[in-house]
Amino acid sequence: MYHIKEIFETIQGEGARTGEQSTFVRFRGCNLWSGRLDKRDVGKGACADWCDTDFADGVAYLRPTDVSASMDAVWRKRHNYSTVKTAKRWCVLSGGEPMLQVDDELVDCLHAEGWNVAVETNGTILNEAIEKVDWVCVSPKLLKDGSASELNIREGQELKVIIPGGTNGIGWSNEALQYLRWTTDFEYYFLQPQDPIEPVSLNASYLVGLLPQAETLYEANKRSCLAFIDNNPDWELSIQTHKIQGIP
Repeated sequence: MYHIKEIFETIQGEGARTGEQSTFVRFRGCNLWSGRLDKRDVGKGACADWCDTDFADGVAYLRPTDVSASMDAVWRKRHNYSTVKTAKRWCVLSGGEPMLQVDDELVDCLHAEGWNVAVETNGTILNEAIEKVDWVCVSPKLLKDGSASELNIREGQELKVIIPGGTNGIGWSNEALQYLRWTTDFEYYFLQPQDPIEPVSLNASYLVGLLPQAETLYEANKRSCLAFIDNNPDWELSIQTHKIQGIP
């Protein structure tokens, strides 16, 4: 059984696949915090303080084919049905933390239905399904004490770190970022400025114009990314273009 918050068609807004049409499957649940607004203070991950994604509830799907059927239905609303089995179709399994639920059976089913499968994960949960995924994006997270959560997925297509990504003024240090680069093997390394949010709501983003007072904080986060990249050219800047353009 798979518990999924939502399935929607959009444009990939960040990272190396920016601009590519994608069907997102947002799984319910995470191992770093509950996703519930009244529980931000008890989440062990620092992301509990700044995550703006709603993944706390969801619908149960009994079989992988039920998931793929819902994905096809979303796809057909925007594309010619005759192309469904032949077009290059990307899906992004996200969350929350998708690797709590993604398994071999689901990935095999999606491949059989003509999907290229991408996963966006915090990298703490390793299971055999990750070996079958076409695109692995790992976004490591800090814990509330400033230490990095255990990283068990150490290779893939892209590693993306949110800056500062911490709480109480503690974020990723230059040394911690360099350690990630030395001890992992990804095709792309990205720094992404943290989007200031209103912590008592979800999807309240400076980048979509809801919090103009947070502009100086966002610009400071971006400057921090650029300063590190200036001295570490293996890293690139990732911007949440979907928020800037008002795309879901």
